[in-house]
Amino acid sequence: MDSDDGDKPILRDFAAELLETMLEVSGLLVVVLDSRGRLTLFNRASEELTGYSSDEVLGREIWPLLIPPDEVPAVKDVHQRLTHGEGLNLYINHWLTRDGKKRLIQWRNAALLDQHGNHVGVVGTGIDITEQERALRTRLRWEHERHSVLDALPILIAHVGPDFHIRFANDGYRQWFGLDPTSVVGKHVASVIGERAFEVLAPHFREAVDGHRSAYHGEVPYLYGPARFIHGTYIPALDEASGVDGFYIVAVDLTEQHRLQEELNDERDKARREAQTHLLELSHATRLAATSELATGLAHEISQPLTAISASAEACLMLLENHPGEVDSLRPALEKIAAQGQRARQIIEQLRNFLRREQDDVRIEVDPEELVEHVLLLLDSELVASGVEVETMMDPEAPPIGVNRVQIEQVLFNLVRNAIDVLKDFDGERRIRIRCLTVPEKEELRFEVSDSGPGLSETGMPKLFSPFYTTKPEGLGQGLAICRSIIDRHGGSIQAKNHSQGGALFSFTLPLEDAGNE
Repeated sequence: MDSDDGDKPILRDFAAELLETMLEVSGLLVVVLDSRGRLTLFNRASEELTGYSSDEVLGREIWPLLIPPDEVPAVKDVHQRLTHGEGLNLYINHWLTRDGKKRLIQWRNAALLDQHGNHVGVVGTGIDITEQERALRTRLRWEHERHSVLDALPILIAHVGPDFHIRFANDGYRQWFGLDPTSVVGKHVASVIGERAFEVLAPHFREAVDGHRSAYHGEVPYLYGPARFIHGTYIPALDEASGVDGFYIVAVDLTEQHRLQEELNDERDKARREAQTHLLELSHATRLAATSELATGLAHEISQPLTAISASAEACLMLLENHPGEVDSLRPALEKIAAQGQRARQIIEQLRNFLRREQDDVRIEVDPEELVEHVLLLLDSELVASGVEVETMMDPEAPPIGVNRVQIEQVLFNLVRNAIDVLKDFDGERRIRIRCLTVPEKEELRFEVSDSGPGLSETGMPKLFSPFYTTKPEGLGQGLAICRSIIDRHGGSIQAKNHSQGGALFSFTLPLEDAGNE
């Protein structure tokens, strides 16, 4: 708005009215005290705050009216200094309202001078900061409580700026490193945790500064004390105005838990090795016991090719004596000797493999059909003696599987042998079916051994694979329990049920992938 010198008389004419209007509409508290502390001006904002009207307070001393008794000496001192020549003064004190409530006022005070330069009073302008002070006290109390809680936690907590300088550190720095938390504030984090630790954690710090939460789980070679195994989380510190304003560190010391976990893993590995050794010894013992029971049949099985070899050899000698020049006539007898010798060797070799004491759980690629053939070779004489027929159904597409050959043959041996024991006194068809099929959707190979016997007892079925459970008067109840342990260690499963067409059906599965050594 433009103005010229003609406006100045108007301003001068209305100066008093303008000042009075400003005092009334201003939100500032405005008071004037004379040299004795009596109120000579009390504007509308002061009336609204205190509940007193200007008529009630003008001419009265301010001390007993508006100032709390405990603050009167200090306020009087400020008033006296101003009336004795002190310049502009800033001061904070309370006022009392009509209903006795306290309001905190921030004052700007100045001395009033008359036309001769004499000090005649004090003018003060103030703002009510009660709510701001209350909010500040609440915030400070919350900050104190927050820091107390953070200090009580057995973890490392810090607020780090984007320049990697520490802004806040909890008492975890004292617990972890013996450092006063206040002594690390303002320092670069690398100088506190050490350069080696900083190299390990810096990628996670930078990721947090870029606004992405990050975590680290592992060992950190800190500058102070031994290396610690920690789980650290690094969280961006978000600021509404500037975006990411550094990051928070929350680190948990897992050194002791990690040590205990390592010890537990060692104990678990030791227990597993001991269990494996026990299983190997127990498996070997049961194979010895089973072979002892088969001794008569095996002796007969070996004596047959030996008898044939002996007879053929005698025939060759007779031919040589009676017809010395007819060597070609010896060929059939010699071929029979070779064939029977090969059969005897196979039986002895398979028996040796079956009885061999295992030193370790070594697994190799094996043709499933060979597993079945080797077991039937050992049990051939008992099958014949018991009048049991065997039918095999092998999947021609079944691939080789990585197993402990002796152990899986022992499982098949036990299942077929149990079926023979059931059928040898059974008054009916005596037939065992061995089936092997691939289950592609489950990536496993399935073996089934079923018999045409009376089937399994419904009450005994849940206990079949439990140690020391047996239905045989002379049995120890270890065979099927060992079978389950072997299959479990191979990552498969074993079960038993009654076949829908009669008899018992035992089945077990093995994963198709090569499991390797455990």
